[in-house]
Amino acid sequence: MVLAQLIEQLEAIEPNMPPSHTARLLLLLVQACDDSLGELVDERSILKKLQPIEMQLQSAQDQESAVAEELDQLAASHPAEFSPSHVWTLIRAIKVQKQIIDLYQKPTRYAGAETITSTDSTSTNNRCR
Repeated sequence: MVLAQLIEQLEAIEPNMPPSHTARLLLLLVQACDDSLGELVDERSILKKLQPIEMQLQSAQDQESAVAEELDQLAASHPAEFSPSHVWTLIRAIKVQKQIIDLYQKPTRYAGAETITSTDSTSTNNRCR
């Protein structure tokens, strides 16, 4: 299945889904399939793959909402009242943000991929032009 077909399938499953959510699910679905979309042959296989993805996404969103509320309360408090519990609130917020980033980032390797090191600045600049 090519990406365009997968987008059509996602839109057929949920016709009123905003394009940004369709794109988000597409990215997460491709990552869950290890970039091989061969196992997504029909609506049933797509739904089977989407179920844990949507649960993980909802969990991350719920955690982010809870932490955002805690951070709002922390921001409203007086700086002189800063306590160890406030530090733990900040640590939880960082961990939730990392979890969300990790959800969307998956290291990928593809044919022809090169590892660029910081000491190779000349060739890096030439590749970027």
